[in-house]
Amino acid sequence: MKKICVILLGILCLLAGGCSKKSFWEQKEVRLIINAKLEEAKDDEPTKESDYQISQELNAALNDLKGGISEFFKFEYDIDVSKKLEKMAIRVFSQKVSGDGFTGGYTEKGKSYININECIFTDYPEYIISSYLHETMHYIGFISENQTMIDDGMAEYMAAKVASFIGITYLPSECYSYYTLIAEQLCAVNEEYLVKAYLTKKDFDVCEHIEETLKNVNQSCLKVDSIGDHLNLMVETLGKDYGNYSYGMAFEAQEIVACYCRQFSPSKEQIEKIRSSYFVEDFEEVKIKEVEGGYIII
Repeated sequence: MKKICVILLGILCLLAGGCSKKSFWEQKEVRLIINAKLEEAKDDEPTKESDYQISQELNAALNDLKGGISEFFKFEYDIDVSKKLEKMAIRVFSQKVSGDGFTGGYTEKGKSYININECIFTDYPEYIISSYLHETMHYIGFISENQTMIDDGMAEYMAAKVASFIGITYLPSECYSYYTLIAEQLCAVNEEYLVKAYLTKKDFDVCEHIEETLKNVNQSCLKVDSIGDHLNLMVETLGKDYGNYSYGMAFEAQEIVACYCRQFSPSKEQIEKIRSSYFVEDFEEVKIKEVEGGYIII
């Protein structure tokens, strides 16, 4: 994944006012408040193949998980991933650990293997199974044509479901917490389609799907060319410290996700699931105040 830098050009929003919980789910607009763009991205620290050898016992144990993974997707979604999993291998890599931490694993679209950091095996063995399951979800298809952090949320969400199905403990990664909450909300209203699209459509891109779903929705105040790309930008910033702008970016990401969910006329039960995964406190009660030069969230 490439790191990004966000230049904030201002905060705009619709006129002050909020929606009651009763009418919130009937709204036909998306409130866009952040104007931002990407600067030239810098590549992450390069990885190199490690000499570390996975023990035969551990390798056999990880391979045994493939059967449970295949059974889960066949049982839940009638999708056969067994043949794809038969070809999957594990590449162990090493990477310089920076002040921002390290990459536990990654998967490249189209490759016949997943990548797991050597330090997971040597220093964090409690995360071996979780890292393996997460990267395996990417490998079987939970990875967009243009990789996004929403893909990581989907991989984390599905990996936890697979672990529960198999009957093993899954240790979620804290760095994926925001992205997983987004995946939970999307799946609350459209899980079957999303899973099948990821796993069966050749060039599926989740942000393009969100863009298509919201193409007829009115954009309040700020107009963007692509809501899907705009969401991706907001999602990339989640969890990073941008001072006073951090809340605004989180709000905007949550607003777009909630608007997506509204398009499916969610039931009361689905609404409760969505609300349980909000990452903005009192989101439906947020009000906007007009100030000189724009609007602020209060």
